[in-house]
Amino acid sequence: ADKAGWLSKCGEGVVPTWHRLWFVLADSCLYYFGGPAETDGAPRCLIPLEDLRIGRGSNRRDILLQPITGGVMNSSKFRGDRTYKGHHKQFQLRAPSEAEREEWVSKLQAQNRVSPGNRNPNLSSGGGGGGGGGGG
Repeated sequence: ADKAGWLSKCGEGVVPTWHRLWFVLADSCLYYFGGPAETDGAPRCLIPLEDLRIGRGSNRRDILLQPITGGVMNSSKFRGDRTYKGHHKQFQLRAPSEAEREEWVSKLQAQNRVSPGNRNPNLSSGGGGGGGGGGG
C-alpha cells in the first residue's frame, strides 16, 4: 500500500454523521475498512482514483473527492457476498491533522488518473489552494 491510516468519512444523510474508518491507498484505488484488522478481507468500499477532482475542504483537515464530470462517483460497496454501486456525489474525508491531510492529498493526486476523453485543460487548472510546486 502507498498509504494507510485512519480518516473520518462524512455520511450523506440529512444530518451529516462522521464515521472513523481505516483507509488504504493502493494501485490507484482508495479502499476503506472498519479497522486495520479487516484488511485481510473484502473492503467496505472501493473508490477507483480515476477522473476525480481531489482537493481540500473548508475545514483545514478535510479532503474532497469529486468526479470531474459531475454526477455520481464511481465506487463500489461490499456487503457480505454482494456488491453495490455507490451513489455519492462526493466523498468528504477528514484527516486527524492538517499535516496528515496534506500527505493524503499529495498521495491521492499522484495516483489519480484522467481518462483521455476527460483531458480538458480547464478542469485541471485552479483546483485547491496552496502553492504546490512540482519536483522532478
